[in-house]
Amino acid sequence: MIANPVTIPYCMTVSGNICLQCINGFYTKDGGCALANILCASYDPTNGRCFSCVPGHVFQEGECIYPSQGIDPNCVYYTNSFCSRCATNFALINFVCSTIDRSCLSFNQNTNTCERCEADKVAMGPICV
Repeated sequence: MIANPVTIPYCMTVSGNICLQCINGFYTKDGGCALANILCASYDPTNGRCFSCVPGHVFQEGECIYPSQGIDPNCVYYTNSFCSRCATNFALINFVCSTIDRSCLSFNQNTNTCERCEADKVAMGPICV
């Protein structure tokens, strides 16, 4: 009697009872296939971790994040889908990265505050008034 070959759902290549290669959209997990994150444009077929994201999402720490206010090209880090840290020379104002106030002479990127303004202005958070 000839044994039937093992069939593993979504698997292209089986060896014994283990899937070695899954179809597109799945990755190998525990000898079978698991669905990859649909937000990944590309992913590691051995563990499902994203390499890149579909348009409209930002790749951050192995995850695809949907920015609630759209993608900000000057945002370098999102927290809970809101921009929380801007690139150098940009200030975070209402979760949006804005050019640092021209009258700000010394800006602290870590605290997102202007520390020194031109002589006729006073620092108020990220701006000079």
